[in-house]
Amino acid sequence: MKLLNIQINNFRPFYGNQEIDFADKASKKVTVIHAENHTGKTNFVDAFRWAFYGKIQGEHPDQIVNHIALSEINNNETAKGFVTVKFEHENKMFEFHREIIERKIDKDKSERVKENISLHVIGSDGRSKKQLNPKATINKILPEALHQYFFLAGENIQDLGRVESKEKVQNAIKILMGLEVLDRGKRHLRGKVRNQLRDELEKVAGRDEKLILDQLKKLEGERGSIDKEKNNIIENKKSLIENKDKIDKKLRETKSTSDLQQKRDQLIATKEDIESKMKQHKIDIMKRVSSDGFLAFINDAIVQSKEILKEKRQKGVLPASITYQYITDIIERGKCICERELCEGSEAYTAVERLRNPETKDEYLEAYNTLGLSVSQLSLSYDNLRKDLVKDQTLLTQYLDDIGQVKEQLEEIDKQFDNKDYEKERDLIENKRKLESGIEKANQEIGRYVRDIEELDRLIHEKNKEHDEVKAQNTKNKVAQLRLQVCEKAANFIDELHQSLMHRDRRKLWERMNKIFGGIIREREDATIDLNDDFELSVRVLLPDGGSKPLPKSGAQMQITCLSFIASVVAIAKENMDGEEGSFKRGGLYPLLLDSPFGVMDPDYRKHVANQLPQFAEQITILVAPQQWDKNIEEEMRDYIGKQYVFHHYKPLPGETSTQEINGESYILSEYVDGRARTEIKEVLS
Repeated sequence: MKLLNIQINNFRPFYGNQEIDFADKASKKVTVIHAENHTGKTNFVDAFRWAFYGKIQGEHPDQIVNHIALSEINNNETAKGFVTVKFEHENKMFEFHREIIERKIDKDKSERVKENISLHVIGSDGRSKKQLNPKATINKILPEALHQYFFLAGENIQDLGRVESKEKVQNAIKILMGLEVLDRGKRHLRGKVRNQLRDELEKVAGRDEKLILDQLKKLEGERGSIDKEKNNIIENKKSLIENKDKIDKKLRETKSTSDLQQKRDQLIATKEDIESKMKQHKIDIMKRVSSDGFLAFINDAIVQSKEILKEKRQKGVLPASITYQYITDIIERGKCICERELCEGSEAYTAVERLRNPETKDEYLEAYNTLGLSVSQLSLSYDNLRKDLVKDQTLLTQYLDDIGQVKEQLEEIDKQFDNKDYEKERDLIENKRKLESGIEKANQEIGRYVRDIEELDRLIHEKNKEHDEVKAQNTKNKVAQLRLQVCEKAANFIDELHQSLMHRDRRKLWERMNKIFGGIIREREDATIDLNDDFELSVRVLLPDGGSKPLPKSGAQMQITCLSFIASVVAIAKENMDGEEGSFKRGGLYPLLLDSPFGVMDPDYRKHVANQLPQFAEQITILVAPQQWDKNIEEEMRDYIGKQYVFHHYKPLPGETSTQEINGESYILSEYVDGRARTEIKEVLS
């Protein structure tokens, strides 16, 4: 899982639309967010937690929509807040969206009206495909029980070292080593499966016609609104393209950038041509699968038919003459060769009696020849389909490789534009990039609106059908009971297996933690982390006699201990990704989001942690207060930092303006302007 972007709109202290693009390159994988305490750091972590799982750990979890947004509407009117997270997982781009609508009751109170979630897979053309079960999908990608080790607010880091947090440590072991999967399976089989089967048995109530008509009216109105919004985005996109074309023209006409811009134009044209061919190729594949796809599932039937025909031919049964006496004997016996009863006057009796007609022999031979020819033709078609699909996949892979190569060349040109040789054109280049980003976002918005309209059209069609549909009753009770009996036996086996695996895997985590811990606490070679049988974390010092004793807990030591634990969880997850196929172990590449990772450490510890931190995960985002960020930390992490942002906080009361110098520029962290407390996100110029 790699974070690409988060869009926060009227969510808690974040007023209006705020956005962050995360550093996602292998060499530049760290995003740093500078913010004062109590200005939105914890809420930023909560934005991910709420988007994915609907949970908030910060204060006042029921207050979600920004208070300024609510203050700007009248009583009984509604305001919306949402968080959209774009991320990449297993070479697919996902967009997870959660929004909430609240109705204002009075100036100090609001109530939740509606909450929606959606998850889409986004294609390169901006079109998106909706996932039917977003909760299950996100839990498969990043389980809710596991996310707490990757998205951590400052206070949660040290919490892991407390005695009362031993269940969290157990949880990590269960999930990473597969034990949590077994536990979940037991709970699921004994509880959720039974409930689900009972729910399926409930009768579907009839629909009132007036209710259906009201729903149709609502759906059609919603479709009209979305279509209007889509058209507005299309018009805005046209304006962005016009402005971008003007800049491209200037860059072509400017002597210093002409050659580079023309090369870029050629590459873009090449990329668009390949994408067009790939799109048409996908359409051709869909047509082929639509018309001939059934062949992939009937090969066994083809082979079996060939064998039967061959066997009958060898035995002389087929083709064969059907004698009058043979048919007469069958009729007199009253039973067909297939053991079906032949009662005079029945359809079966008439069909067999008809075979006594001499003309039927020709029909019989014709049917035999037709069957043999059809089987041969189907077999040939099956082989051709298989070969064609292999060629299709090879060509599709080639298109993707070609597009990847063109993208690499375009990135190289963009890097050249960043050279000092083009300082005079800097504003043009930056404006162009902003416009390109806006066009890309517009494409994705349009794609989403098109998908929404298609979905509404489907719902409208279904509602129209409900007028004359009759609901069938579900009769799966017996199957459900049999399933539950089997599930109960499986759950009992899981209970026995669980205990024998838990402590074995505890040691693996302990060994990994001490390896990381030793890289940070370099001056204390006698110090080691202990993870006891009760899953309690502590730091112990080795004694000359081979024993050990606990060290008095300090804030810095516990911070480092817990960071070692977190880094170990990430490392084991990565190792498990490449583990045995079919294993229960939970594997994957996960991002790491840490609020205040340096906590109360002294300068030496901070420097050591800063040195190790970029190695903790494939992608890291840290939120730091000014007092936690110094030159030593910046020096250790500089080579890995790809993006930096500041939280610009507007104070509710008059006070001093707080600033921080980053990359030689001064950025405001907090100031008093109009008394309306809010936080905005500003990007730091590189």
